[in-house]
Amino acid sequence: MEAKQIHIGNYLHSNLTGEIFQVSAGDIVNIDSDPTVAKPIELTEQWLKDFGFADKGTIFKKGWFELWYSSYAKNYQLRIYKVGSTFEKIINIEYVHTLQNLFFSLTNTELTKK
Repeated sequence: MEAKQIHIGNYLHSNLTGEIFQVSAGDIVNIDSDPTVAKPIELTEQWLKDFGFADKGTIFKKGWFELWYSSYAKNYQLRIYKVGSTFEKIINIEYVHTLQNLFFSLTNTELTKK
């Protein structure tokens, strides 16, 4: 895991303790010096519910932000459409910290567990 992928407040799994933790500035320094101390957490339906997403079948929604579950690809996807066009960009989201980073970038709001 690369430190540049991590932001303060992200949830990761510690390879040292086996526990899930929220990243601090010191953790980023530690991960930068030894990338094996932590690993990403796979994004699951339970994590989405813990973050306050509403389950709408194959869509999970929080405000205007929607994630789609692809049963074909077996992953969650952020789909971006161009207004007035059929253009679609699909971003596959495999890990909790990736969702946290994208959500913050697009909404300026932190995703934290309820």
